[in-house]
Amino acid sequence: MPKFRLWWYRFVPVLGYHHVMMITLVFPIILLSVLLSGCTAENLNGLCLISLSYSSEPSGTSSNQTETGSNSNTTTADRPPLEVRVGYFGMCIKSMNQWVCSTNSRVLDSFAQRTQQGEGSDSALLTLAADRFREEIIFKGLLFAPIILGFFVIFLLSLFPSWHDSEESVASGREAVPTRAISILACFCTFFAAFLYLIAVFWQHLSSPAAISMGKAFTGGAVVGSVGTGAMSLGWISVFLLLCTSFGLLIMILSIRVLSQMLVEMEHRGD
Repeated sequence: MPKFRLWWYRFVPVLGYHHVMMITLVFPIILLSVLLSGCTAENLNGLCLISLSYSSEPSGTSSNQTETGSNSNTTTADRPPLEVRVGYFGMCIKSMNQWVCSTNSRVLDSFAQRTQQGEGSDSALLTLAADRFREEIIFKGLLFAPIILGFFVIFLLSLFPSWHDSEESVASGREAVPTRAISILACFCTFFAAFLYLIAVFWQHLSSPAAISMGKAFTGGAVVGSVGTGAMSLGWISVFLLLCTSFGLLIMILSIRVLSQMLVEMEHRGD
């Protein structure tokens, strides 16, 4: 405990406001990376966008349903449990109480065909529906830009002068505050990253329930699904942290501007 206190007392004077912004910016980058890796391995099957499975209760058929939809409804209760979870780059399938994850839908489809027998075959093409959702509905391009911009902003923040060196900077005639151009560029990049990530998460928030509803309607209730709360939470938390960093940098820029104006006024009064 005394060693920790000694380390803490030495660390606090070195810590500057821009260091806090850098630490805050690291967290959404980590969370976004974890979100993108969802369903790429068996231990990450909980980080899914949607989860599709067969309904445990057979639904009634109407007179205007097709023959395929009727067969799907009547055999739902006889199928062995089959669940497919979809991530941004990977998919996981659970059959016979065994999880298998892969980025290749053919591997998962062959696994489903081996474990599902007879009436329990994947007649509703659950893996195909999940793969089409991943490839055609979910857009991954907007998720890479915030990561790149986040690292770029961290690099810009690392160029800021350290606050504990302010006395040395003043003595040498150099400014003890970051340049206005770098500050504005860092703030703009953070806002832009937050905007892109907000669009991506909002699209994820809308497309996931819509895809589940469409799958349930097209199969006559034979296929049900749920939205991955873990992935949804990671997305919105990352957006919140990016916005906090953006407003933090904006407050820093405005504070430096006000402080500079006050110093100029004091110099004029002294003259």
